[in-house]
Amino acid sequence: MARRLLIVSVSILAITIGYAVIAQAMPAKIAMQTLRTMFGFSATSTITVTNTPFYSSVLYPPSNLLVTYVNDSDLLVSWDLGNEAANTEIIANYNHYPTTRTDGYVLYDSTGTSVDDISVNLNEYWGNYYVSAWSQAADATWSAQYISAKYEVDMTALVAEMQQWLLFLVLVLLNALVFWKGEQRRFLWVLPAFANVIIGLLFMSGVTQYSATWVIGFAVVMLGLYCFTEFIMWGVGIITKRGNKRG
Repeated sequence: MARRLLIVSVSILAITIGYAVIAQAMPAKIAMQTLRTMFGFSATSTITVTNTPFYSSVLYPPSNLLVTYVNDSDLLVSWDLGNEAANTEIIANYNHYPTTRTDGYVLYDSTGTSVDDISVNLNEYWGNYYVSAWSQAADATWSAQYISAKYEVDMTALVAEMQQWLLFLVLVLLNALVFWKGEQRRFLWVLPAFANVIIGLLFMSGVTQYSATWVIGFAVVMLGLYCFTEFIMWGVGIITKRGNKRG
């Protein structure tokens, strides 16, 4: 009896030591499977891993909103559709960025990605042009956020033209003064003489020949030559009078 008990104890000890050695040499799962196989236990384990792709169902506003100049009566507004968007609404405003869908006029409300605003007239309008865009889902809900863009009207040409006409106004006043006081103070003719020629040539440059601006410039040049002639005649008269006095 004692001998059988000793054999069982030694066997249990050997199995424990063997398991410990195997557990150190290989992962626990493999070691358990090995022991089960060694002792005739059959166990089957099936693990199923399902890879579910992640996607967002959040409705986003449009992206890449851009305003492009086509001509003075046409601005092209383009964008990319927002995520989950079935429709895009574009609101335009001349004073500031639209912050709500009623803050301006509706430029576009459909499924496309671009629209031309042909209601603009950049020859008369001096400010900036602002647009904002919202997305609408298939269930008619609107995006909580929006995207904005603007077109800055180039004032360079307009400012240059205004400066040109301001010079013309000053020139008109100068000529009026000379023609009013010129008979008494004929030396004043020299003032508009060169000014008329220079400003007249400025009006004639860079425009189509025989256009209205070109004709005005040409007339101003001729007026300058007339003023210069009056000044020369006055100078010649002074010289002649001095010569006569000496004679």
